[in-house]
Amino acid sequence: MLWLAWRSRREAWTDAARRHADFLLAVVFFLLWSPTIWEHYLSLLFPLLIFVVAASTHFSRQALIMVALIFVLSLVQNLIVVNWFRYGFAFDTLPALVGAALVKSAPLLLTLLLLWRHADEWLRSHAASRWES
Repeated sequence: MLWLAWRSRREAWTDAARRHADFLLAVVFFLLWSPTIWEHYLSLLFPLLIFVVAASTHFSRQALIMVALIFVLSLVQNLIVVNWFRYGFAFDTLPALVGAALVKSAPLLLTLLLLWRHADEWLRSHAASRWES
């Protein structure tokens, strides 16, 4: 994340594009840095994901599939789904707890992977998008 923020400083973007990128990176950095993530915190990922969808011409098919997967895994974080799993299954073994932790952290981990693997596309999308102050 810090590498991407540092790298974006070298880009010749408009002020509006820079503010937009800085805001999105700051929100994602907050989520990644936070020691506890509640389900409703994941709603803060949606501005970033919506930007990728809106600027989809600048992103590869692989990036868009990853965004779709993040959306689907975010739906699994819904309180109704979480309670259905909590009361329907016993999570008392180590593999079950690790699996639950991976499912809970998957949207954030995939978002980090998206920004790392598709950093060039992220930078190009801000350079090419039409920005107004």
